[in-house]
Amino acid sequence: MFNLIVMVLELMILYVVIVLANTITGMHYNINVKELKLDWNKLGNGILKALVIGFGTILGTIPIVMLPHILKDLGIQIESINEISVLIVFTIIATGIFYYSKSFIGNLKKIYKGEK
Repeated sequence: MFNLIVMVLELMILYVVIVLANTITGMHYNINVKELKLDWNKLGNGILKALVIGFGTILGTIPIVMLPHILKDLGIQIESINEISVLIVFTIIATGIFYYSKSFIGNLKKIYKGEK
């Protein structure tokens, strides 16, 4: 179980890094390319959204991480339940990472092209 918790924390670090990269490139694009003023409300809402998704993801992974251990304590043995849990947790967090990665790449493309 400890290894799974470490994996969740490592993935969440990647999530935070890509959210920050996406935020920074988005801000640069809006301010320097589109010549918009910094919208603190939009920035705050974006940060809040990322925090809510991140916190919700962590909360959502807790039952998945705990389920194999609870089942084992109840005497229910399911073949490869730990591996299934790992895949589910990875998929949940990786979905957020891929989402923000796509947005980050889109921001970079717009910056490179100088699109307005």
